[in-house]
Amino acid sequence: MASKYDESSKTLIVTIKASTETTKARFGHLFNNQEFADIFFILKKDEKRQPIPANKTILSVGSDVFKTMFFGSLATKSEIIEITDVEPNGFMTLLNFLYFNEVKINNEIVFNTLYAASKYNVPSLEKHCVEFLKKSLTNDNALFLLTQARLYEKSELTAMCLNKIDKNTTEVLDSNDFTDITLETLILILERDTLRIFESKLFESIVIWSKTECDRKQLCVTPENQRCVLGKALSLIRFSLMTMKEFEKGPIQSSLLDENEVKQFLMDNALNTNSTERPRCCTNPLEGYLKFYSEMKTLSEVQKCFSLCFSRSGSHTVFVVGIIVLNIAKCKSNAKLRLTRYPYDKNLYYASQSNNPSPDTITFIFNKPVELFSNFNVFIDFGELADLRPVWRPLNTGVIEKRGQRIKTMRDYFTWNTTDPVNIISEILFYE
Repeated sequence: MASKYDESSKTLIVTIKASTETTKARFGHLFNNQEFADIFFILKKDEKRQPIPANKTILSVGSDVFKTMFFGSLATKSEIIEITDVEPNGFMTLLNFLYFNEVKINNEIVFNTLYAASKYNVPSLEKHCVEFLKKSLTNDNALFLLTQARLYEKSELTAMCLNKIDKNTTEVLDSNDFTDITLETLILILERDTLRIFESKLFESIVIWSKTECDRKQLCVTPENQRCVLGKALSLIRFSLMTMKEFEKGPIQSSLLDENEVKQFLMDNALNTNSTERPRCCTNPLEGYLKFYSEMKTLSEVQKCFSLCFSRSGSHTVFVVGIIVLNIAKCKSNAKLRLTRYPYDKNLYYASQSNNPSPDTITFIFNKPVELFSNFNVFIDFGELADLRPVWRPLNTGVIEKRGQRIKTMRDYFTWNTTDPVNIISEILFYE
């Protein structure tokens, strides 16, 4: 409480500042109170159609839409307003915010609330909804949130969803929401240059989507109908990034491509010297190798499991796609490799074996390109060890090669952080 004496009027002026809680209590007495209401709302989506009491002045202070509705030149004269397109929980959350300037949002009401806030132009409530959605963004809901963000024209949320899709493309396309997206959203994704995924996986995903879309449109699932529902999306697959092996396994077997498209791939592939598929996000078309030097010496005492650590060095953006290791397993098929981001046991990247004619090595190819920007642990389990082992072994230093030419030293791209003197990695395959 503060007081001031006004000499001119000979008056003592006392100022009392009400607490926030006191103000809330006063407005709270008016909230949803029929006794003091001068306007009522009936929601068509409310099964009970119970009239909701409110106060024109309070609503108009927080929303220019309500202000125009109640006090504009074409103001309504009715005491009852029927609303056909707003869910009850969203509308009540809106009213609660306008009366108390606070909101409690959860997954069940956030989109209904966002719609109500958008319809009645309450930007501060819209912002709260968008912030909630940003914090709840995951690989599983990125596509759904992208659809909603574009529907409500929330550019910042749209950008965040697209960034999530870029960085976790494989996981997002494997989510349950993928087959539910529209063709427009599918095209939006396929037009991006920054997807961290192999093109063969992208093609596999759009084939799955096309089959679901045929079912939705009650069409027989045939190559002709799949091409029809895909439209422009099929042309956005960059077949030239695939190797012949992936092209034969996917596009050729699917029968989705016509003769001219197959011929175009063969022309593009004629100059492709890469042994692995190039990720969509990589701008350099040439496959790179970190090839470790070797010495003619057999590994003597070795364990069946290895944990080796390496990281990126220099300014290069590196995406690892495969690792070739010395074969010391009794049976190649029993050997397993995975990658984790050190020091966490998160972000596991599993690799599957690829055909390798050399009996001395095993080639592992990752299911997605792995950006190397911090320490990574390579875990290799050979199962049962072989009785006879190669008569050479990799060292801890090496050279960077592209198209068989030595272009850089190892330290320009990679830092070897392993204290164990025994190295069983022969090559690391990567793209920039």
